[in-house]
Amino acid sequence: QGEEQLRADPLEGPMYLATLVWLIGVGGMVIYAVAAYVILETKLNGAVKLYDNVFVSSRVTSPFVAGFINPKIYLPNTLTEKERLLVTLHEEAHIKRFDHIFKIIAFIALTIHWFNPLVWLAFMLSNKDMEMACDESVIRKLDNCNADILKILGDDAKADYSQTLLNLATG
Repeated sequence: QGEEQLRADPLEGPMYLATLVWLIGVGGMVIYAVAAYVILETKLNGAVKLYDNVFVSSRVTSPFVAGFINPKIYLPNTLTEKERLLVTLHEEAHIKRFDHIFKIIAFIALTIHWFNPLVWLAFMLSNKDMEMACDESVIRKLDNCNADILKILGDDAKADYSQTLLNLATG
């Protein structure tokens, strides 16, 4: 019985190394997240409030939602008034669907499972699905919008929305 306790487990060394590599990967992901957050906060310092939870900044290149409890919409200052309205509809769809919370949860899962290529694929595809779902939501909303909004957007609102998405994607 004492002989069994004195023997070293042959997997102890490899498990120790695997755990160490995993912890280094998790640490790298956490450092990346903190650095990205600090950089984002410095970019958002000069943002100007348009109305409610919508802000405009010259240091932002694409629209996004930030914040956990009170999410805010940040838009680049290069957008026209019509483009701002269309993009705000898209970002509001993200807020209604709680995408800003699900993205944080998905990143936490990615941080824990950073070594698994299927989790990376799921993370990227879920982000793509969120964007497409919000685009579909905006298109449905434009189909059913009232006359007041149509006066602002015009009859080609869906075409304008598509063009705005294309402009933002191509820079």
